[in-house]
Amino acid sequence: MPVSADDAPSNAMPDALLEASERIDVALACLVPDSEEARLIVRSGGECLTANAEGKKLALSLLRHAADPHSPYREWLRSASADALSLHIPVKDADVAYTVRKITLPPALGDDLILLVLSRPNLSSHLIQALSQSRALYKDIADTVPGLIWEIGADGRFSFVHGFSLSGIADAQLIDETPAQALGIPEDVAAEIFLSSTRVESIDLWTTNAEGTPACLSISAKPVFDKDDRWVGSRGIALDVTVDRNDDQDIEDASLKLKDVAESDVLTGLLNRRGFETHLRKICRQLRSADSGGFLALIDLDLFKQLNDRHGHPTGDAALAALGKMLEARTRSFDLCARLGGDEFVLWLDGTTREHVERVCTDLQEGMPALCDGLDLPGFGLTLSIGITALRPGHDDVEQLLARADAALYWVKGAGKAHHIFHEDGPAETRT
Repeated sequence: MPVSADDAPSNAMPDALLEASERIDVALACLVPDSEEARLIVRSGGECLTANAEGKKLALSLLRHAADPHSPYREWLRSASADALSLHIPVKDADVAYTVRKITLPPALGDDLILLVLSRPNLSSHLIQALSQSRALYKDIADTVPGLIWEIGADGRFSFVHGFSLSGIADAQLIDETPAQALGIPEDVAAEIFLSSTRVESIDLWTTNAEGTPACLSISAKPVFDKDDRWVGSRGIALDVTVDRNDDQDIEDASLKLKDVAESDVLTGLLNRRGFETHLRKICRQLRSADSGGFLALIDLDLFKQLNDRHGHPTGDAALAALGKMLEARTRSFDLCARLGGDEFVLWLDGTTREHVERVCTDLQEGMPALCDGLDLPGFGLTLSIGITALRPGHDDVEQLLARADAALYWVKGAGKAHHIFHEDGPAETRT
């Protein structure tokens, strides 16, 4: 029958102490098989009902801990905590630290029954302890950050937020929201900063807080990829640096920087689609029919998908960045270079001739083997397909230019890629 700690002798434990109660049936006996782990079935007050061989060796010490008002075991046993407990128990004149885990048994097996599993430290338990300590350290550090530590899932929404309330926005408001929704910023700006496939470091982002006043966040982010090298989210930190940026000049500078971020491609440093179309619209409005106009060249990086599949996204990103640098190096300072998204780029060659455009496109295509060599991909065969169209001053808008260049690019793809063609020539003629 059950025996309390007060009834137990100090130097031995009678078998009666550990005799199974008549209420503990075969199902309970199966919970305490003989093994290297000590297993005991106890009540929340510490009374032991049954145990395996290893558990019998420790039962008396556990009873004493349960009777000691200063023992952490006593409070832990009565609590609803599911965390493991480290407990020192004397064994053969040595003080051994055991890891104690508990499982509350269902009422069908008896009232107020708890299964205890005690194990000695081993490599596994040391690793678990180290991870627990690292988790505690991470939490302590996170609690001191004057902003938010966040994670975004593959759906582009906040899945984890930890830290102080940020600029009047409660942490809970961010969960399951996209960055654009939560922070009131344009979708493309949010994508460039929070959903980037490359690391983002200390970008100032101006938004509006709950009181309607400007708030500045310094954003750093790191993309997350799965085992197949697919983007599945990002993690980062958003620091509230409003106070540090809160004089008029800083706000003006930050506004210009935000404009640059909104119009720039983070990976290549070129204009993004938004920035390119904004600049080209101004050009189209300013040019008159008597002006010389210019040419738009739409560029597609051939075999980009195969490159990602074979060598991974980091190599694909490196190829895009290298192509961006080559476009800037082989065009003039007043031309426009942009990455529209994915592996699609575009050039605006201002105030020039067809012959000059022909030379630029040929030069770019002939430079691809050297680009592959620079990426340690000799012989991979990355090439460029280019569709070109001339601006008709006073008649064309950006959408018309892009549509014609896209049609020319489609013709190039149909003719086997790695060529360039002017839309004005039609699909029959290509230039290599």
